[in-house]
Amino acid sequence: MRFLAAALLMAGTVLLSGAARADYDDKLWIAQCVRDNAGAEVGTSVLFKYCKCMTDRMDDEETKSVTEWEFTHPDEKAACRTKAKWAVAAPVPAPAPAPAPSPTETLAPR
Repeated sequence: MRFLAAALLMAGTVLLSGAARADYDDKLWIAQCVRDNAGAEVGTSVLFKYCKCMTDRMDDEETKSVTEWEFTHPDEKAACRTKAKWAVAAPVPAPAPAPAPSPTETLAPR
């Protein structure tokens, strides 16, 4: 009976330490992701939510950083941007071309 209790205690300790380690690893990945995206024109809370979402979607055994992983997983990237409310600015349209001169302007003497 004591052996069983000790074995269960040991197994529980190992499982909890694994979960704690995973949480710590996730925090490191999230921090790296936030640093990698520091130049983005969004708030820190948006960046954190995006990086947390990406980390949650990644496999625990993944060796790529979030930044590397997002390039090979565009669907997950788009979903996490939406979840984090990362508003992607619309591209600025090119200026309209100048209007063509009217026929009277081209025939008028200079």
